[in-house]
Amino acid sequence: MRRPRRSASRGRSWSIASGKPSRCIRAAAWSPPLRRSTSWRSFWRAGKPECAFKLYSVPDGDRSCEFYRLCQKADGKIKEDADELTCRKHFRKFQWSKRLMPAPFWTVERERLYVDQYGGQDSAGYKHNVEGEWGDAENTVFPWAQFQHLVKEIPEYRCMKILVDKDVVYVSGYGVAEKSAKYLVETTQPIGKFDIKREIKSFFISFMGLKFAGADLGYSQQER
Repeated sequence: MRRPRRSASRGRSWSIASGKPSRCIRAAAWSPPLRRSTSWRSFWRAGKPECAFKLYSVPDGDRSCEFYRLCQKADGKIKEDADELTCRKHFRKFQWSKRLMPAPFWTVERERLYVDQYGGQDSAGYKHNVEGEWGDAENTVFPWAQFQHLVKEIPEYRCMKILVDKDVVYVSGYGVAEKSAKYLVETTQPIGKFDIKREIKSFFISFMGLKFAGADLGYSQQER
């Protein structure tokens, strides 16, 4: 058995347990270094021929992470894998909830403890830590369990995306009508000449009727 080693990407590192011949990532869903694709590429390339890769984690509800994508692939929900480092790999998923554990790890008393700890069986924390299910992200801006009752389908709307990268601003916007999308604007501007008020007004002013606006400011990552 080889000693555990560290693998790093751009100064951030995570634990990899080395067996013979295997590589294992702990906390694959929410580990901050694994939010970057470069970290995963380093992990896959660290394996020697015939190496068995093992990933495990408590799911955290974030469906944008690579660990969720690999779980989807293991379930057969991804037919064509575009990633050159995983397209030839086959995965098997094992979902191990606490209900499968023997006493004293799982008892009626322990179940009551977890219900009280996480705020009910329908809470995100209970779904993640007890059932081993993806559920919803626990610290989103809008808790989905409370927000979903207010959701209404809007058949026609416009969406603008503004991305800032150092000294350049990328602006793109599209409109949706009759369930089909059409790009209406796509520009690149120097940040010194960018006027966000002007861009928003010019994009939405021609859209008739009462206007409601919302902004997606990104995922609030849980610190652990």
